[in-house]
Amino acid sequence: MNKLIKQMTFHSIRLRIFPVLNDNFVYLLDDGNHAVLIDAGDVKQVIDVVNNERLKLLQVLITHDHKDHTMGCRILQEKFGVLSRSPSVSSRTEEWLGFSCEVVSTPGHTKVDKSFYFPDLKIVFTGDLLINGGCGRVIDGTMEKLFNSLKKIKNLPDETLVLGGHDYL
Repeated sequence: MNKLIKQMTFHSIRLRIFPVLNDNFVYLLDDGNHAVLIDAGDVKQVIDVVNNERLKLLQVLITHDHKDHTMGCRILQEKFGVLSRSPSVSSRTEEWLGFSCEVVSTPGHTKVDKSFYFPDLKIVFTGDLLINGGCGRVIDGTMEKLFNSLKKIKNLPDETLVLGGHDYL
């Protein structure tokens, strides 16, 4: 399961979806010059793309602190000097690749979880909050927080593409 499975373009941003490990996804957004990675399970394919296309990796956005979403962070820091964003960063709006990104607190699966919503691109990256086939099981979060976080995602515009951290189908 180590190959690009999907590539899409939203405005001027290319989204690449890489299946990694047994059932995880990592997502690479780029504008042809700069890139942002969402989660960093296995990053071999990401390194190849960044090197081959001479992209500057700006940031790794981490949805939660489980190893299958973070184990490539140190490798990317050593190779490219890029820092990884802790999910403990407060909710706020940032700009990445010229587009607004809402960093949304979505605990439940874990105590500290973030989703990354790009309203202009109509994409949200939910990590293990909402995945194909269900939602992440409650590990150190609570059912109430999980339910409230799922409501936040449900309240996004209907045309929003939801991209989760696993493929369980």
